[in-house]
Amino acid sequence: MRLLLLSDINSSHTQKWALGLASAGFQIGVFSLSSANNDWFSEKQIQVFYFSAINLKVNTHLFMKIRYLRYLKYLKKVIENFKPDILHAHYATSYGLLGALSGFKPLLISVWGSDVFDFPGKSIFHKSVLRYNLNHAERIYSASNVMAEVTKKISKKPTYLIPFGVDTDFFHPSDEKKYSGKKITIGTVKALEKVYGIDILIKAFKIIVDHNPELNLKLLIVGGGSQLIYLQKLTEQLLLRDKVTFAGRIDYKDIPMYYKQIDIFANLSRHESFGVSVLEAMACGKPVVISAAGGLPELVNDGETGLIVKPENEKAAVNAFQRLLDDGQLAISLGINAREHVKKKFDWNKSVEMMMKHYNEILTHT
Repeated sequence: MRLLLLSDINSSHTQKWALGLASAGFQIGVFSLSSANNDWFSEKQIQVFYFSAINLKVNTHLFMKIRYLRYLKYLKKVIENFKPDILHAHYATSYGLLGALSGFKPLLISVWGSDVFDFPGKSIFHKSVLRYNLNHAERIYSASNVMAEVTKKISKKPTYLIPFGVDTDFFHPSDEKKYSGKKITIGTVKALEKVYGIDILIKAFKIIVDHNPELNLKLLIVGGGSQLIYLQKLTEQLLLRDKVTFAGRIDYKDIPMYYKQIDIFANLSRHESFGVSVLEAMACGKPVVISAAGGLPELVNDGETGLIVKPENEKAAVNAFQRLLDDGQLAISLGINAREHVKKKFDWNKSVEMMMKHYNEILTHT
């Protein structure tokens, strides 16, 4: 089967789907509106089509969507030469629009988050564009129930749930690092953007540090983004410079090494469509503290595989962190349960198998 993905080539999500499906025997092509930062696709002989002359970032600005149309002719040429059996657009606005306008069938669209949460709220026209895209898809896919419900309000086309799974062999517990209760690193792996609540995490960490002077507490923040300078200044204002490490943006292959440095994983997002990093941390056997925002609560059984707190509530986060600091056995058991939960419900191989089943069903009925 020949599958052409319309998706950002530098997204770790794109790379996981492309490599996973290629390993399953699919002939994969990736059409991207940005050039590749590395050659991750070469090992599986994945064909890549992108524009090296003009590197456009996918965003929700309407005029950028219009600019994407100049690439429609090129996409049609790629389709003609690659001869895909299925066209699958990942992100419903930019790549979904190109897929819809290409006229190719069957077209599938996966929604990712801001494309359905934010884009349609900008204006009636934005919402109409999104509905147009979704209505041209044979099937629509979502990684979370909350995102699926929002999508169903925009289009009556069937929306199917396929969780974005985790490779539990790649993400696994460390044989060396053990939860000590005295030297504790709280950490997160997220883009440094306001929506992900890194500022909330830093403020909660300050309170924890002040309440536990006898402990050696550290905060590890992995990721890059527009709020880096603001967050660095915040740590200085709170006198946390020696306690907080900003690791920056990390290559996907190196991420497990950073999870292994973390004792308690935190994701205090203001909003989140799914939360892959939470699952990755859970697969590494880490106790997680997450906010009840968007699709995050779908990932954790509160008190069994992690702790769920109110969004934008520093006090609730502090209470959850303190609970784990006071009860090391609870932290250890949550981490053990978390990994088993991911293996049972969010294993990457199962996600690939589900997607393959849908591809086969679609081709059988077309």
